Amino acid sequence: MLALWQLRAVERFRPFIVAGSAPLHYVLGPAGAAVLAAARGLTVAEYDYRADQALAIAHSRTLAHQLGVNEIFATLVAYARTHPGVALDVWWSERRCTQSWGKIVRPDGYGRWHEDGHRVDF
Repeated sequence: MLALWQLRAVERFRPFIVAGSAPLHYVLGPAGAAVLAAARGLTVAEYDYRADQALAIAHSRTLAHQLGVNEIFATLVAYARTHPGVALDVWWSERRCTQSWGKIVRPDGYGRWHEDGHRVDF
């Protein structure tokens, strides 16, 4: 992660806690956004990346909740990597869900789990 931070592929922050020290947290950085945008045939502006928005989560009341949601999805990805016939086919963020479904529903995320020929959306 240090190398990615030095390359500006990610930005990092340490959230404030009353006692002790929180671990570093990472979000997408300008160079990482440029790579992802290029992979999709977009400019960084078209990709809609802004460093200030990416880092805004550092001061968000929902940081702990967002970390919990991401941990669920990351755990599924890790499980799928070690089990043949298993995959997390889709992982949408809350933002992507809001863009797709607007005011109809407000999920924390959306996923599609595939295992042994069966599929479930959640």
